[in-house]
Amino acid sequence: MSITTNRYASGYATLTEAVSAQDERNRKRDKNSHDGSTISLSQPLGNIGNLNFNTTRYNSSRGTGNTRSTSLSYSTVWRGITFSINWAKNDLLTSHKWKVDRKLSVGISVPLSLGDENQIYASSQMSRSGEQGNNYQVSLSGQNSGGVWWDVATNITNAHQSQPKSTMNIVQVGKNGSYGQFSSHYSSSENMKQLGANLSGGILITRDGLTFGQNVDGTLALIEAPGATGVNVNGWPGLSTDFRGYAILPVQPYRRDDVILDEKTIGKNYDLPQTSQLVVPTAGAVVPATLAVKSGDKGLVTLKQKEGKPVPFGAVISYSKDTENMAGIVGEDGIAYVSGLSAEGEFNVKWGYSKDQSCIAKYQLPAKKSASGLYQIAATCL
Repeated sequence: MSITTNRYASGYATLTEAVSAQDERNRKRDKNSHDGSTISLSQPLGNIGNLNFNTTRYNSSRGTGNTRSTSLSYSTVWRGITFSINWAKNDLLTSHKWKVDRKLSVGISVPLSLGDENQIYASSQMSRSGEQGNNYQVSLSGQNSGGVWWDVATNITNAHQSQPKSTMNIVQVGKNGSYGQFSSHYSSSENMKQLGANLSGGILITRDGLTFGQNVDGTLALIEAPGATGVNVNGWPGLSTDFRGYAILPVQPYRRDDVILDEKTIGKNYDLPQTSQLVVPTAGAVVPATLAVKSGDKGLVTLKQKEGKPVPFGAVISYSKDTENMAGIVGEDGIAYVSGLSAEGEFNVKWGYSKDQSCIAKYQLPAKKSASGLYQIAATCL
């Protein structure tokens, strides 16, 4: 549940109002005040879907331009197919009279998947409005893991009485990237043709410098994975860490948000011991999501004790220079996957608290890696 209330000082104007003011005298004369409130409720219904309720109110001391809106929506997914229904009521105060419009819409979206890398959806939506008449929309859209998206749609509107039927065809293509968003569109109808493009993004200034992102409005998580360049963020196609290992991610306030990096996209000489971070931000906050990064090579180490027996299963490996952080865990037959390897060094190995349940193993990397891309190392733990 989310409740927001805003009240603006006398003389406050939105950007649109400020631009539309013709001169300084108009701005001085227009000393109206604004206030507004929003209540949002979201209720998951388990396997049967989600229910959402939203109501907003905006008032002006001038007594005109006041708005009230209420909406109730339900959505569910069955075998990958999304069904939705939405009811909305919008009120606008003009000339001291409320103008009321009610709208009901239903929609369906069917996935036409081409695998995990490319997703295509066929969608249809129908709506009926007291003011705008009937509207029918059919679209085909897609997106790949690199953040490139496209949409082809036809929109047919049957307006009331004297207003004729109109058809709008729209083609859009865009790219969501780590440093911003780009989109272009072409639309045509009986009376017009339009071609346009849009470039957007934001900059977040922190103690660590500048971080560019797709959007810096609202509640954000600042991903900090120093050195992990170009690592994809799960659930956000096209979004990856920048050259420093930083990224900006929009998150939901007052909720448990998991920030997850795709370990499959990390560089060869880096490793992420922890690929996710849980954040629970307040509204409008910027919260850090710090993930430790290990630099160095990766390898499979076979550890044996001085009598020739494998090091016990579950033994914890750390580096002598960094005993606080784990480098790996011993599996069967004394074999362990380790990351952060330097050309030579020492392992601290522990499988208990007594002195005879720990040992030190020196290692040196071989000249070449194996066919798997990992170094194969054998070491004796003394």
